[in-house]
Amino acid sequence: MNETAASEEAPASAKAAALLQRVGPQTALQLVKLLSPGELERLAAAFVAVARLDRSRRRHLLDLAVRGFREGGDGDQDPIAFARQVFAAHLGAESAEELLRSRRAELPAPDSLEWVPDSAAEVLAQRLEHESAGIVGVVLGALRPGVAAHVMSLLPGEAAGAALLWIAQGHSPMPEASSSILRTVAAWVEGDRLAALPSAARATNRHGPGRVVEILRQCDRATERAALDHLREHAPDIAERVSQSIFSTIEDIKWLDGRALQIVLREVESSVLARALRGASADVQRLCFDNLSENAAAALKEEIEILGPTPRKEVEAARQQILNTIRKMIEDERIQVAQPEEDLV
Repeated sequence: MNETAASEEAPASAKAAALLQRVGPQTALQLVKLLSPGELERLAAAFVAVARLDRSRRRHLLDLAVRGFREGGDGDQDPIAFARQVFAAHLGAESAEELLRSRRAELPAPDSLEWVPDSAAEVLAQRLEHESAGIVGVVLGALRPGVAAHVMSLLPGEAAGAALLWIAQGHSPMPEASSSILRTVAAWVEGDRLAALPSAARATNRHGPGRVVEILRQCDRATERAALDHLREHAPDIAERVSQSIFSTIEDIKWLDGRALQIVLREVESSVLARALRGASADVQRLCFDNLSENAAAALKEEIEILGPTPRKEVEAARQQILNTIRKMIEDERIQVAQPEEDLV
């Protein structure tokens, strides 16, 4: 959609909400005081609707509303928090909260949680800690991968691993249960008084090994390893497919074809490669030697011998540097990896 079409389709009330947020709470308060009760309700509904958009869409909406204007409020601020601040100054905290709550209740259940900010990860982890794997899976499947990864890092290892396994196994969605969970989680983030989550659910927006790959690529190393260990214990076939796509260990370079591996090896300093290959399997070492020139392979072998015993943390750091290089090259489409399953694209 071009910008003109997007501008025509964006509701005027949504643009007004974006503009009010842009000018800041003091100016917005003066404008809000001029609105009738009906206008105030429409504006509250607009703030709630804008909050459902992801960050890039909110920014685009803001650009449509103010064009080249670059001074004032922060377009990345949570729209509900901003509306609560302005409305509370005008109506009082209780009336402002009731106004927003009533307008929010009229919206259909969200079909994703991609609008949820990373700052909500701690709240979500606390709420989800004792929920079933299916409920946690629904939530992780609806969040942006980076936010899902953050939530996982805050959950007990067993709970995070079980939820990822649930996602990886690709359970069939049940829209009604999923909608109920997503509405409840949306209310958590927005600060409502909540009812308990449903006792069971088997639905998720995005599921299968491909979704697990998206999340694990954003995880810290410890969370990634714990999740893969859980998958290897309970679903080794799935774990192998996921590992092949995220390059979790130095052994995973076997998934690269010769040309791709040669590109990677050219990018890695010989000293880093030498440390990374200390203690690696004979197959991995041979794979690297075979994809270097004869002179480069001989020099690498000599460098490994000269190194002698090397602290494990230095070996792990070198291996992680190589794995990060591979991941970055895949993301930048400099190399490609043949995937065993279509859902791992």
